[in-house]
Amino acid sequence: DWNTHQLSHPDNHPSNGFKPRGIGWYYNEFDMPEYAGDACILLDFEGVMGECVVYVNGVLAARNESGYTGFTFDISDYVLPGQKNMIVVSVNNTRWEGWWYEGAGIYRSVWLEMMHPVHIDRDSVFLNPKEQEDGSFAVAIEAEIENATSEVQRGKLQCYLTSPNGQKELVWETEKQSFDSDQTKVTGSFLKKEPLLWDVKHPNVYEVEMILLLEGAKEEEIIDSVQTVCGFRTITFDAKKGFFLNHKPVKLFGTCNHQDFGGIGVAVPANLWEYRIEKLKAMGSNAYRCAHGMPADELIEACDRMGMLVLDENRNFSTSVEAVGQLETLVKRHRNHPSVILYSIFNEEPLEGTLQGMRMAKK
Repeated sequence: DWNTHQLSHPDNHPSNGFKPRGIGWYYNEFDMPEYAGDACILLDFEGVMGECVVYVNGVLAARNESGYTGFTFDISDYVLPGQKNMIVVSVNNTRWEGWWYEGAGIYRSVWLEMMHPVHIDRDSVFLNPKEQEDGSFAVAIEAEIENATSEVQRGKLQCYLTSPNGQKELVWETEKQSFDSDQTKVTGSFLKKEPLLWDVKHPNVYEVEMILLLEGAKEEEIIDSVQTVCGFRTITFDAKKGFFLNHKPVKLFGTCNHQDFGGIGVAVPANLWEYRIEKLKAMGSNAYRCAHGMPADELIEACDRMGMLVLDENRNFSTSVEAVGQLETLVKRHRNHPSVILYSIFNEEPLEGTLQGMRMAKK
C-alpha cells in the first residue's frame, strides 16, 4: 500500500488520511521454463487498489476497475518459454471508489499458476450441503473441467473430505468420462452422516480436495487438484422470529468493518485479520459486515475458523458487465465458506428505495 508512505497534507482529502493519490507502475522480470509451452498459465491478482492495466511481454493482457474484487486471466498466449518474461502493471489511483481510506496499488497477493492444459476451473468447485430429515446432509457437488487441447480427453474426478479431527475420506468419485475440447461441467452428490456442525461456538470446518485424474499411456495420473472448504450448518431467516443457526435462535450482534487498519493501511498479513476477529468476539460480536467491498480471502478463512458470521458485500450497485462480473466473482469465491450467511449486492445507496433500484436489484 504505497499510500502509507505518502506525507499527509491539509490540501488533500481527509477520508484518504490527507494523503495524495497518484499513478504507480510495477515491473517484474522472471525466467519462464521451457516446459511452460505446453502449460495453461494463469495470473491471479487478489486485489489491486485503483484502475489497473496489466501488460505481459508488451501485450495489454487485462484491465480491472475494482480495487476490492480479485481477477484472474490466462496469459498462456503471451509468455515466452525458455526466455526472460516481463509483467508490467499500471495502477491509476487518482479516482476513488469509497469515502474512506482505501490505500493504493497491489496490496493483496499475486499468483502465477502453471497447470496441465486439462485442469479444474479454480472457482467452479462447489459443495452445497442440505440437511435431511434424519440429520444427515445430502451434498450436491459440481466442478468444471477446462480442456485447452484440441482433442477429447478421458478421466475422472475424486473428492476427498478431511474432518476437523483430521480424518480423510473419499466421499465422491465419478465414472470415467470424456472431457470435450473446451469446458465440461461435472455434477453429482454424496451423503454425509452425523457431520460435526459449524456454529459460532464450534466452528467445525471440513477441508475439501478435488482431484482430476486423466488416462495416460499406462494408467490414470493425477494431473490437477483444487483445495477448498465445506461446513455443515443450516441457516433460516424468519420475519417474526429472527435468525436461526442449526435450528437455534441466534441474535446477530454485528459490526460494519472497512478493510483498512489505522496507520497500517490495507496491505496486511493474515494474522492481523485474526487479531481483529479475536477482538470483535471478545467484545461480544458474532457477525461481520464487509463494508463496502469483497474482502480478503484471509478474512473469510479466519471467520470460518473462529466462528464469525459474515455479510459478504459487493462494491458496485450496477447491472453493467463489469459490475455483474464482480458480483459473480464474489459469490463463486466465497460460496463454500460456512461463515458466509448473507450477500449484499451493494452498500448504502439512495437507489435502494426507488423503482430503478428495484429493477436493478432484480437483474
